[in-house]
Amino acid sequence: MKIRFGTFEEPLGQPVAEGEWTFIACLGGPDGQPLRFTHQLADHVDATRAPRSLRLALTNGYDAAWVRARLARAFAYTPTPPDAEKTLLCEAVAGVRGDEGFLFHCGDHYGKTALQFSGLGPDEPTKGAIAAAFWSVLLRAPDDLADFRRRVFHPGAGVWLEYACVDGEVSCREREW
Repeated sequence: MKIRFGTFEEPLGQPVAEGEWTFIACLGGPDGQPLRFTHQLADHVDATRAPRSLRLALTNGYDAAWVRARLARAFAYTPTPPDAEKTLLCEAVAGVRGDEGFLFHCGDHYGKTALQFSGLGPDEPTKGAIAAAFWSVLLRAPDDLADFRRRVFHPGAGVWLEYACVDGEVSCREREW
């Protein structure tokens, strides 16, 4: 497999197929700048039609908790806490089609989940195809959620954001420092 626009160091968990794409959670990530958040989960699912387990989180802007809980189940691994502040997740994934793999991050900005591709590529139609297939993987079994708890500090606001999934219910609570 030829990796494009990123570095693939080691696979994590199990690969998951969706249409012509296979997704592999991995160590590594996209190369080049800028890395911008695009292809938000909210762009791919309407909050009013979202599965019950996602609806409140999507409406209130903390869908990263749902994504974190789904990644663990869909890919059979435990996402690691990111180094960045104000962030619940920043997971590297390879979207593989044929013999080409395209690296991207699945991450959040203030609780809203999006994808980050290399500023070097791929082209917009390929990014769109990857995003549609990737979000479809997570939406395939929307209520199959892994329990977790994670506190994230938001220094500008001086608060802790306490993200969790307990018994299929995702939440985000703000606590003062």
